[in-house]
Amino acid sequence: MSETEVIKIIADAAETRSGIIARLSKMAGYQVETRVLESGDYLVGEGVIIERRVAVDFYASILDGRFVVQGKLMTESYGRMVYIIEGDLTATPHNFSQASLHGALSYLSVLEGISIVPSAGVAETASLVATMARHCQQGLGYIPPLRIGKAKGGETAKLFIIEGIPGVGAQKARTILSHFGSVAKVFGASRTEWLAVPGLGKAIVDRVFAVIHE
Repeated sequence: MSETEVIKIIADAAETRSGIIARLSKMAGYQVETRVLESGDYLVGEGVIIERRVAVDFYASILDGRFVVQGKLMTESYGRMVYIIEGDLTATPHNFSQASLHGALSYLSVLEGISIVPSAGVAETASLVATMARHCQQGLGYIPPLRIGKAKGGETAKLFIIEGIPGVGAQKARTILSHFGSVAKVFGASRTEWLAVPGLGKAIVDRVFAVIHE
C-alpha cells in the first residue's frame, strides 16, 4: 500500500464522546468512520481490533465479568486483538486483590491472546490507535536491522559475522573462527568439517549447517 493512501479507522459509535475520534479526525492522512461495532472500539486494519478501557471501567468489567465476554467476542470475530487500558491501574481506587487483577490481565493476554497496552490518557490513546492503524495498513515504513551495532573491521568484524549464525554465541564464534581460520572457510565447510569443531555437538552443527546451506 502506498504511504499516500488514506489510513482508515472504523470507530464504535459509543466512543464519540471519548475525545479520541475528534483527535484522530484532525490527523493528516487519517479518515475515521463511526458505526456500531459488535465488539471492540477501533477497527484499525483487516482483522485487527482495539478495545479501549479506562482504568475504573476495567475494574468494573472484572467485577461484573464483562471483560471475559468482551474477550471472547473479540477473539471469535477478529484475528488480532489489542486492549488499551487508559489510566494507572495501581493508582485507581479499587477493592481487588493483586491476585485478582493479575488473574484478569493474564486471562486476557495468555488465554485469549490479547495484547495489553497501557495509556496515560486520551491523547496517548489516540496516538496509539493512529500508529497501530498506520502499521496495519502501511507497514513499519522501513526494514529494521536484526542485529544492533556494527563491527569496525579486522578480527572483531569476523567474529561479528559468525556470531550472527543462529545457535552461535560469542564463545562459540571464537572457537569456530580459530578452527577454520577465516570466514570464507567457515561458510564453505562441509558438515563433516563442522562436526570436527571442538565443543560443537551434532544438534548445533545440524542447525548451523541448515541455516548456511538450505
